[in-house]
Amino acid sequence: MKSLLISLCILLLSPASLLAAVYTIDDIRIEGLQRVSPSIVFSAINITANSEITDTQLQTAIKDLFATGFFDNVTVGRDQGVLIITVDERPVVGGIAIEGNKVIEEEPLLEGLKSIGLAEGEVFKPSALESISKQLSAQYSALGRYSAEIETITKPIDGNQILVGIRINEGNVAKIKHINIVGNTQFDEDELRDLFSLNTTGMWSWLSGNDKYARERLAGDIERLKSYYLDRGYLRLEVTSTQVSLSPDKETVFITVNIDEGQQYTVDNINIAGDPILPEEELFDLIELQQGDVFSQLSVTNTEQAIQRSLSNEGYSAAQVSGVPEFGDNQKTVSLTFYIKPGSISYVRRIRFTGNTNTADHVLRREMRQLEGAPVSAEKLEQSRVRLQRLGLFGEVSLNTREVPGTNDQVDIEFTVTEQPTASVDLSLGYSGDGGVSIGAGLQHNNWLGSGNTFGVNVDRSESETNYSLNFNNPYYTPDGVSRGIRFFYRERDFDDISVANFATDTYGVTVNFGYPISETGRLSLGLGYENVSVEPGTTTAQEIQGTPTLRGGRVEDFYIQGDDVTDIINALTEDGTRDADTNNNNLFDEDDSLSGINRDTLELGVTSLNDTSVFTPVDDAVLDDRPEGFLDKYGDTFDTFKLDFGWSNSTLNRGIFPTSGLSQRLNLEVAVPGSDVEFYKLTYRGNLYLPIASSSALRVRTRVGFGESYGDTDVLPFFENFFSGGITSVRGFEPSSLGPKATPSNAFVAVPVDLDLSGDSDIEYVYVLDQDTGQLASVADDDVDTFGGNLLFELSMELMFPMPFIKSSDKVRTSLFVDSGNVFSTDCGELQQNCGNLDLGKLSVAAGLGIQWLSPIGPLGFSFATPLVEQPFDEPETFQFTLGRTF
Repeated sequence: MKSLLISLCILLLSPASLLAAVYTIDDIRIEGLQRVSPSIVFSAINITANSEITDTQLQTAIKDLFATGFFDNVTVGRDQGVLIITVDERPVVGGIAIEGNKVIEEEPLLEGLKSIGLAEGEVFKPSALESISKQLSAQYSALGRYSAEIETITKPIDGNQILVGIRINEGNVAKIKHINIVGNTQFDEDELRDLFSLNTTGMWSWLSGNDKYARERLAGDIERLKSYYLDRGYLRLEVTSTQVSLSPDKETVFITVNIDEGQQYTVDNINIAGDPILPEEELFDLIELQQGDVFSQLSVTNTEQAIQRSLSNEGYSAAQVSGVPEFGDNQKTVSLTFYIKPGSISYVRRIRFTGNTNTADHVLRREMRQLEGAPVSAEKLEQSRVRLQRLGLFGEVSLNTREVPGTNDQVDIEFTVTEQPTASVDLSLGYSGDGGVSIGAGLQHNNWLGSGNTFGVNVDRSESETNYSLNFNNPYYTPDGVSRGIRFFYRERDFDDISVANFATDTYGVTVNFGYPISETGRLSLGLGYENVSVEPGTTTAQEIQGTPTLRGGRVEDFYIQGDDVTDIINALTEDGTRDADTNNNNLFDEDDSLSGINRDTLELGVTSLNDTSVFTPVDDAVLDDRPEGFLDKYGDTFDTFKLDFGWSNSTLNRGIFPTSGLSQRLNLEVAVPGSDVEFYKLTYRGNLYLPIASSSALRVRTRVGFGESYGDTDVLPFFENFFSGGITSVRGFEPSSLGPKATPSNAFVAVPVDLDLSGDSDIEYVYVLDQDTGQLASVADDDVDTFGGNLLFELSMELMFPMPFIKSSDKVRTSLFVDSGNVFSTDCGELQQNCGNLDLGKLSVAAGLGIQWLSPIGPLGFSFATPLVEQPFDEPETFQFTLGRTF
């Protein structure tokens, strides 16, 4: 304003020719411009050369130039017929520096400054500095940081520019010292305060932050308080005032909420008005309140939504339903009327998909329950969305409804999906508690060529297992959803490496599976398969697998040593070191030992020939004990089995990955058909129940039970079909496959090494030792106690799952607190088996701990930290367990 007055004074003191009421301007010259374009000045003054102007027009031109905001000063003069306008441009913001901000990120701060005209490259406006301080102070106050301090600094630099600095001291969040509710007579104050997310400082406030005041949170708490009263019939509740008092240091808050409860109302009668469309009987069935009930706003809202859903399922997608209470004459009752405005029926013109860059449209379209050309159905749209979510191909699925321009009864539906990685290609490296380090090569794709089919060819090798497999599955083998899958496999497995009874298996086979949908969420399946299993008993195989004592390897294993030579050999072994001879530490001198510590000269024993019976005597039945008959003794060691697999599954989970609600169940019956080398059946059930607690948190209840039994000519369930439990995928806190019955340790005949080659070449063989006291071959028992498994399995766990603290993306990482329990039992326990018995839920092993699941860029990872709460005999605790899969 001061500059404007100066300019006007100059105008009034100008020569008389300039003050003439009307004068002619031949030209206009503008001086002082640096960045502002002359065109901006000419467009602002609205004066042109070779024209006549008045004093009033000139005064208006000066005002208009100031109004542009580009100039600090404007002066005018005239030289002959030339009008001279001299301007001083305001400086331009050359840069903005912000420091001290942690709670509010810099990017939104800069956006806020830009909205008030303060941004790099813009003309500097001093008034903006005051706005900055006010706006930032208001933002921090809304966050409960009343002690925040804002300081603005400006510094001129070359080129008529200015640097703007904003220094922020965010202060501390004001903590709540006291919350007081005044006016409540019907409900206890503690009960009402429990509704608040805000609270006074307590033991866990440092973690939850519930004692830090925020205006928005208090507003939400007030709404919850109102809803609490409305849901209990107090329709006239009023929050008369809310007082927030600050301590002098602005770091302590005192909150007082004053309310007037009014009286409680009951429902006198219920009516339906408007255009119901649906039969009134059907609508009244959807109303939660009845005559005489205490009024509840929650019940009214639920009824409105239920009626809207029913109308939407009939095509009335824009239906409006409102429940309006009207007070009765006695002021203690209300009449409740639901007004229905159905609108017109809407039809789906077109369904589109976006985000599916790798997945073909038909893979998504075949999951649709809402059809094009049909009336819009909210239920079918939601079914369609959930079916896409359950495929496991997409992280998130959302839908939008858009009206078709020019129509009032057509809409377009758009599903937006976020694709998940579905392929493991080339090389894999992993670790698990079950199998140790594993490497693999191949391809596993759950969305092969975008078709929704699954294809895999894999070679995996770990310390205990080698797998070769080829699989393919088409979930829509027929258009109505019948699936077909086929799998070829070969597997070598050494159970001794995972502390299971000492044996190894080689298995190959093929299976074909068909699945048939029986409902929106349920399926039946039928599998046909052939499997060949070859079993190789180990050095110390359990007695249930092979009768013991057993003969050891060696080319002369059908001979034994007798007489004084036995003592000489044993003494020789003792003198040279028994430990060196028994290198595999099984208390046996067998074919698996190294003889590095044995004196070969001592072992020659002066033997001249195998026919020298004074030293060697053939083994015959007379010197063998009567041995119990093991499974392999009775049924052989190779088994051809034809299997039928019957399954039922049902899943209402809300998504395929990291679900938070719903129930998943699977019941499976596997039968080895009559005529197979072994005849048995196995029945298993798996269930997962997710109960949502918050948007990304849920309580999970998991169970797995199983029962197996033989039939026909097979007396017992084959030991290689036993159930096992323990490990990160079943009962965490215990070593993999370590729970349940133990095998009966084996006995083995004592075998000693003898050098039988007198030509000088080393030719060490094993022969057996005759016990001189008993006249039988000497034997020794294995000290190891290995898990054998059983034909009964029971597992039950509860898990509270919640997002990882401080991690924004809850769809990639999930944390849980869990309690796992389980064990394996048997109805066919051997006489000498330990820890073996029928089902007894009082003998479950129990552990609790913390679990983490992460869908990392290098593959899925799982971690668990657990400690046993209840241990059974022979249990083997394991505190830390993890699994890792990596794809390069």
